[in-house]
Amino acid sequence: MWSIISIEFYVISAIVFGLLGRYIAKQNNRSGAEGFWLGLLFSALSLIIVALLPKKEESVVYSRDKEDKVIWISTFVIILILFFYSGFVREDFK
Repeated sequence: MWSIISIEFYVISAIVFGLLGRYIAKQNNRSGAEGFWLGLLFSALSLIIVALLPKKEESVVYSRDKEDKVIWISTFVIILILFFYSGFVREDFK
């Protein structure tokens, strides 16, 4: 049976891999959302895939402010939900 700590570990590690994938994708002039979701869903394997993808040439610079805000806010909300959920569940077991 899954314990709360192991579920939290997997979710937090998926978010970390998502953020690393986003960073690598942005270094290759690719979409940060593409790297984030690949990292979130496929962890370490996707970091290798994103790193090996060809770099996109910078033809037109788009503002990524909205994309950045959505990713950071969704990450923050997920962490808050996990924090409060784990607190309520642990209270039930006392």
